[in-house]
Amino acid sequence: MAENKKSFVAYCDWENQLELLSDDEAGKLFRHLLAYVNDKSPEFSPEERILKMAFEPIRLQLKRDLDKYEEVKKKRSEAGRNGGIKSGASRSKTEQNEANEANASFAKKNEANEAVNDNVTVNVNDTVNDILLEKETKEENIIKEKSEEIFFDFESVKPDEQKRKKVAQKKEKAEPPDLEAFVEYGKEIYQNELKLDFSLYEFAVRAKYQTWIESGWKDGHKKPIQNWKSKLRNLIPYFKPIYGKSINNTGTSGSNPHSEQATYNIQAAAERLADDFAKGNIPGVYR
Repeated sequence: MAENKKSFVAYCDWENQLELLSDDEAGKLFRHLLAYVNDKSPEFSPEERILKMAFEPIRLQLKRDLDKYEEVKKKRSEAGRNGGIKSGASRSKTEQNEANEANASFAKKNEANEAVNDNVTVNVNDTVNDILLEKETKEENIIKEKSEEIFFDFESVKPDEQKRKKVAQKKEKAEPPDLEAFVEYGKEIYQNELKLDFSLYEFAVRAKYQTWIESGWKDGHKKPIQNWKSKLRNLIPYFKPIYGKSINNTGTSGSNPHSEQATYNIQAAAERLADDFAKGNIPGVYR
């Protein structure tokens, strides 16, 4: 957490991860979360591998939120500093205007006095009222200029270009990606973030894509998928690896860290995996 930061944002979709854990595991995960945001550097034991995988998407989201917080904090600091500079310049300009107005008022009064001395009929009250009215008009213009400067500074923090990018991103999220982009994103998470062998999980990732496509790009709860990357990231920690000596019906050999005699039929595994996804279940290990 950042220095002096006393809170963080929790997301509703974390519930999907907690529902797949026992009450004891969920409690451990929540306690680990609180220790993490308080900079206590907690660690999971080797036996808590499932909790580590469940917490990884949460940790990455918290890191992204912290980066955004630091960026907003920096922009606000710069906006405040620029506003102070402009405010000082405006005050200096106002003081100069007031001095000029005072000199003008004094000169006009002298002219009025000279006119009276020359026996020219002058309405002194009207002259004074004109001077006051002119001064009030200038003060109103100065206040208006300051208001426009403040409004401009505020808008500079949120330019129209950023708004257009956000709208474009929302439209992009609603469109399904192609299969290769979907698989490549899953591979990136497994290899770069979870440090796992993607080849053991590739079948589960491809099957999940096919299930969403066949359902009209909807999840297991029949809800439209707006952010497929976030959805996939939350599900990946619960995908099970598929081991076996045979990866097709021809008998091509492979390795199995759990049993040297393990084999499975790829067609049967595919049918069971698709059925699990259709029912909204987390797939198991197929051997």
